[in-house]
Amino acid sequence: LFEDFPDFTRDDVRKKLQISWPTSYIPVNSTFIFAMSLLAEVGPYISIFINVSRSNIDDDGCFALMNHLKSSPTLTQLTLWIDETRITEEGFLYISSGIASLRLKSLSLSFRKSNFNDDCLSSFSESLSHMSSQLTEFALTIPNTFISDIGAITLINTLSVLPNLSSLNLNFESCGNITSRTFENLFALVTTSTKLIEVMISLNSTRITKDEVNRLRKARSKHHKMF
Repeated sequence: LFEDFPDFTRDDVRKKLQISWPTSYIPVNSTFIFAMSLLAEVGPYISIFINVSRSNIDDDGCFALMNHLKSSPTLTQLTLWIDETRITEEGFLYISSGIASLRLKSLSLSFRKSNFNDDCLSSFSESLSHMSSQLTEFALTIPNTFISDIGAITLINTLSVLPNLSSLNLNFESCGNITSRTFENLFALVTTSTKLIEVMISLNSTRITKDEVNRLRKARSKHHKMF
């Protein structure tokens, strides 16, 4: 790319970047690290979408991604799909560290069937707190992970103090350690927020009861929000 476009400088750079290597058998990790090093030189971007789900990306790839994010001060929209990979807790903490340096308006994360746990979720919650009034849209998809009420409630507490959050999508499906404690905090967030307009919450195959799910459905009509 850079050899074909020798005049491709910071002033000419595209404002949107998309990288998609899902289920790839090429050496994604080394290629991904190389791509991140190049992109750090030709930024900045305002929107980045990366999909490396079910690839062989590992913690080193996450470290390269962290460095790229830290060199992207203009970034306002970030989407990361990193489902079913071998990334460990350390790799997720790298990503969280990179996100903490940003001032995003929209953040969408998907870590299905991964090693994502409560410590990771607490770290990401801390990163969200740094965005303060900027963040308006947040989505987190973490089915079949190791989170429990501890991490979920930490996240919900952070979301509750983001003053301009208007769109929220949380997917905790098949997280067997999510119980009524998380539900009560979610219910309070949804019913007391004056800014939230669009809300999608997936709680299938958790320890939350049908009666509690029905309470959310009633809250939908009362508070004019989408579930």
